[in-house]
Amino acid sequence: MRILVISDYSRGGAGCVAKETGDLLSSQGHEVKYLWGNKHFSFSPFRYIFNYKANKILRKVLADFLPEIIMVHNYDNLLSPSILSVIKKYRKETKSSVIMTLHDYHVLCPSNSLSYYRGSKKYFFNFVPTVQKCFFTRIDYRSWAHSYLRVLQWLIYYKFFRYRSAFDFFIAPSEFMFEKSSQVLDKKKLKLIRNPTVITAVGNSRAKVKDNSALTITYAGRLSDEKGILYFVRALANLRSYITPKIHLNIIGDGAHERLIEKVVKCNTNDNLTFKLFGRKSKQEVETVFQKSDFVVLPSLCYENAPLTLVEAAMLGCRIITMNYGGMKEIAEMQNGSFLMNSFSRIEIQRLLKFLSEEREFAVDNSEIVSRFSKESYLSMILDTIPSRK
Repeated sequence: MRILVISDYSRGGAGCVAKETGDLLSSQGHEVKYLWGNKHFSFSPFRYIFNYKANKILRKVLADFLPEIIMVHNYDNLLSPSILSVIKKYRKETKSSVIMTLHDYHVLCPSNSLSYYRGSKKYFFNFVPTVQKCFFTRIDYRSWAHSYLRVLQWLIYYKFFRYRSAFDFFIAPSEFMFEKSSQVLDKKKLKLIRNPTVITAVGNSRAKVKDNSALTITYAGRLSDEKGILYFVRALANLRSYITPKIHLNIIGDGAHERLIEKVVKCNTNDNLTFKLFGRKSKQEVETVFQKSDFVVLPSLCYENAPLTLVEAAMLGCRIITMNYGGMKEIAEMQNGSFLMNSFSRIEIQRLLKFLSEEREFAVDNSEIVSRFSKESYLSMILDTIPSRK
């Protein structure tokens, strides 16, 4: 089969999943072509509402490649939902199948993170909010103008044109996403299929720490506000004099909070708490660091769906430290010896330090994660559920 994979970005979580799923299908003999939004565009508020050039590029790709299956990942930021008009028309004319993998919540409602703001403080919606609720709530941290832009885009493409009908079915990569999506989407068009995770080598189930050496915790991801790593580092630093056993924190990635994190690290390194900032690294380099780590940490302030960094690190033998909500909690509960945080308060960090002190010798059983997120499991489920429309 000819398969076209579409995504805004060739990097990041959604981009990695798009590339890995396409490569897996290619390895099974299918002809796969990619359309990346970031190869053609940077963000523009005008293209965010309607991207004429993206529509033109997509029409040409469809005419030249004639895909039988279109696998869509994120598109709302660069390519714009305006491409759905092109996809819907092509689907009707060719009887091709169109699949959407849900990486965030923008197809469900205007708030793509299911969050809103009062002043500088962030809150979560308990349920998928209505468009009316989003209109009267600031759903973008930057300004009300950005918030209204999100609502306008959603109204045009999902309320007025009803372009969700362009998809044959939706893939939810986590039970958390499946539950949220089922509040809005027809369950008959919704499938729970875990993202495949491809790593160079699966770590053995073992206890990595057996002496008085420092515990190594690794974060890998964007150094941005929603990822929470700055606040986690600050919270640890505030208790640096009380840390036992010693902690070494690796921080891999770059982003808007990089300089702020560097400042905290410079002022708070001591015998109990040490840091290493790597900057952005390749997938292979990140895997090497995980293989030498005891824990992976993901302190996100948003409802992560199916974060790859937790799965990859767990497959390499790391235990998990993450937040007690969203897809993060779901993945952590698949592996023994995980720790769930409710906040970065002094009490919560003290609870974490107590856990690290008492549970340092622990054999990791990552068999459930390895099985659920395997490429074999993904291929079996995706090929079984692709609808036949011919």
